[in-house]
Amino acid sequence: MANRRKGTLRRWAGARVTWTALAMLLVGCGGSEVDVGPTGDVKGTVVHAGKPVNQGLVTFQDTARGQVHQAKLDMDGAYALPKVPVGHYTVVIMPLPPIGEMREDGRPPALPDPVNIPPVYRSGVTTPLTTEVTEGEVSYDIVLEN
Repeated sequence: MANRRKGTLRRWAGARVTWTALAMLLVGCGGSEVDVGPTGDVKGTVVHAGKPVNQGLVTFQDTARGQVHQAKLDMDGAYALPKVPVGHYTVVIMPLPPIGEMREDGRPPALPDPVNIPPVYRSGVTTPLTTEVTEGEVSYDIVLEN
């Protein structure tokens, strides 16, 4: 029985080493970046009714390439997206994800419903916002309308 246990432990140890090596090959060993071609550093602000939208996420979606770039809005409604590959993007402004404990019935906390992000801007299907990211510094300020 002791030999059987040692054999099992060796197989588990071998499997762990194999999985670790595979993970390192898939992820890479630090420092190397995938070349995505030319990129732009996008900066801007989001306002609604003349006031900054300061609780939300700006998301640039390139569905053709399956890429998503996202930044949190700061207190002034500003955002920054560094190293976004050059191309055409649909822009979505979403509320922050829920924070808090599960409800008593087991459901997750309710999503915040900020009135300063009209629903049309919260989906890639309904948003009218699009932009072209070019190489270098890109400024893209967004004014949300009802």
